[in-house]
Amino acid sequence: MKKKHFIKDKINEDSFKKASNILRAIEEQLKDERDYAESIIGTIREPLLVLDKDLRVVSASRSFYDAFKVKEKDTEGKLVYKLGNGQWNIPALKTLLTNILPNKNIFQGYEIEHEFKTIGKKNMILNARELIRANGKSRLILLAIEDVTEKRKAGEIIKASNQQLTTANQQLIAIEEQLKDERDYAESIIGTIREPLLVLDKDLRVVSASRSFYDVFKVKEKDTEGKLVYKLGNGQWNIPALKKLLTNILPKKNIFQGYEIEHEFKTIGKKNMILNARELRRANGKSRLILLAIEDATAKRKAEEIIKASTQELTAIEQELRSANQELTASEQELKAANQQLTANEQQLRAANQQLTANEQQLRATNQQLTASEQQVKNERDYAENIVETIQESLIVLSTGLKVVSANKTFYQTFKVNLEETKGRLIYDLGNRQWDIPKLRLLLEDFILKRKSFKEYEIEHNFESIGKKVMLLSGQRLASSKLILISIVDITERKRLEMELKASHENLDIKVKARSAELVRANLLSGIGVFAATIAHELRNPLAAIKVGIYNIRKKINDSSIDGNIENINKKIDDSNQIINNLLFYVRIHEPHYEKVNIDEIIKESVEVAEKRYYNKSVKIIKKTNIENVIIDADSLQIKEVFNNLLNNSFDSISAEKGVIKVEAELKDKDSVIIKITDNGEGIKKEIQDKIFDAFFTTKAKGTGLGLSVCKYIVEIHSGSLTVESKAGKGTTFTITLPLRREVLRTPSV
Repeated sequence: MKKKHFIKDKINEDSFKKASNILRAIEEQLKDERDYAESIIGTIREPLLVLDKDLRVVSASRSFYDAFKVKEKDTEGKLVYKLGNGQWNIPALKTLLTNILPNKNIFQGYEIEHEFKTIGKKNMILNARELIRANGKSRLILLAIEDVTEKRKAGEIIKASNQQLTTANQQLIAIEEQLKDERDYAESIIGTIREPLLVLDKDLRVVSASRSFYDVFKVKEKDTEGKLVYKLGNGQWNIPALKKLLTNILPKKNIFQGYEIEHEFKTIGKKNMILNARELRRANGKSRLILLAIEDATAKRKAEEIIKASTQELTAIEQELRSANQELTASEQELKAANQQLTANEQQLRAANQQLTANEQQLRATNQQLTASEQQVKNERDYAENIVETIQESLIVLSTGLKVVSANKTFYQTFKVNLEETKGRLIYDLGNRQWDIPKLRLLLEDFILKRKSFKEYEIEHNFESIGKKVMLLSGQRLASSKLILISIVDITERKRLEMELKASHENLDIKVKARSAELVRANLLSGIGVFAATIAHELRNPLAAIKVGIYNIRKKINDSSIDGNIENINKKIDDSNQIINNLLFYVRIHEPHYEKVNIDEIIKESVEVAEKRYYNKSVKIIKKTNIENVIIDADSLQIKEVFNNLLNNSFDSISAEKGVIKVEAELKDKDSVIIKITDNGEGIKKEIQDKIFDAFFTTKAKGTGLGLSVCKYIVEIHSGSLTVESKAGKGTTFTITLPLRREVLRTPSV
């Protein structure tokens, strides 16, 4: 009998010790989990609030106090709407917390704009998640606040700059309308893309794929594009669930989201994939494209399996405690049986029974305490995991030897690495040593030696796999362990926006200067136009009178000895009129009045005019054209002015008795026509060839210097070109290129 009591006491003592050890281990684990969660809140750069069920602040991250200029004593315990003397009484925030969140338990990417009295207007993106503890009584709300005010300001500045540029470039509106379909196409892709992306045609063949698709699924572009999606990777993509989505679900709904499938690839192993797809129909209604975005959720599922294994371990401990409780119950039954057999020792057995009952109650209390501790550990773990999943920053935990202990999903997504290649590796060895960054080495070695935290340390590095990244690093030691927590904020996009903004300002300055120069020239031409009109009026009247007088003299005096003088006077009058015409034409050049014209007939007419004008000069014009039936879009009067001026220049440059002018024309690539006017005159010196098209530049004693300038201007507003080749003493060739069809006008160089 004594031996039985001894055995029962021994069992009770061992059970108590075992339960106490388990309880102590759970309490230590609970403390580590709490420290881990608090370190995350203190390290993250994104402002974060933790609210209780009555929407009062339980705690806030340091970045919240820094960003919104409030103090801890005026925040914790306060109703969120009364923070900052009521500045947080925001209707949109109330709607989110009182209407949307209780129904959905989570919301993400909700943007609001609010004017704070102390810090001015803020644009904020809100992400929130509601945590319900297992007992159903305790309720916490995690509210992450991303301050995108500067980003929106930068966007507004860029938008304003783009509007100014749009005003200055109104001539490009027609081109922008032609590109609208392509822009919509690109924007649809951007709106759909999450991770790897496939673009399929109506027959489910691959049109194109994103770089991340090739990287994640280890396939090559040449083996992908043009292939049926099910035949990719030697038939590895022949997945029944994918066929069902693309052939049954998508044609009916035009879109599906969040469809998860699991598949074993021969080359890369098992993958958990979340599929999102959208069917696009182009404006003509004939072309059909399918955008298929694929999120690799393999790492996430593995993390869930680890958590599940931990939960199973806790369940096993609970079962062991229940077994101990069952053993005590069996002992109690044995004592009762002994009581029936030994009536004489009834009182002693009753005392033993009471002791056992007390022990049983103590064990039950201990069991309840362990169960509560287990639940608290689970709540704290869920709390920490929800914080990690809510924030948008990359987080990585290192050992004192700088080996990776763990990292969050954002880190893997941002830097395109996976769990197998990361966990347990030295940080410098990640991505085939792409993380062996000198500045990072100095930062971490200094951190280990001085044991001081660092905040927003900027590092720029060019990764082979993902390109250049600009990162802000913050780090500190976890209070309850020797682990190092580092947060990494990717500010590459922000840096790019800053550079774009700077370039936009510089481009705007250039446009303003160019526009100012055009306005100055326009004002100058306006003044010249008034002056030219006055001169033309004052000179043409006397020239006309002189010409009439010469005609009357020749009619009345029949003397052949004065014929040469009269012809000379008439030529000088014609030259003066041509100078006046050039000047007026230069200041009154208008946009071409396009019509269908036969370019060969215009050349022929200009040649005949030149031959009549210079009939007394020993110059032969050779016309060789192969464009008899070529029709172009042009202003016939302006083109005639070009040919007349160039032929006049050729005649004026020839002083020899046997001068030759060649006029040649032919088609070029069926899109344009080339006309060449070549003479064997004096030629143009090399040092002045770059100046001959400048307005008012001339080498003639009585010229205006406007003829060639007018020619080049007319040709360029017809979307053509005018060039010159010349050798002094050998002759000159002017080459005109004109398009057959009308093009959008560009600004001429004159």
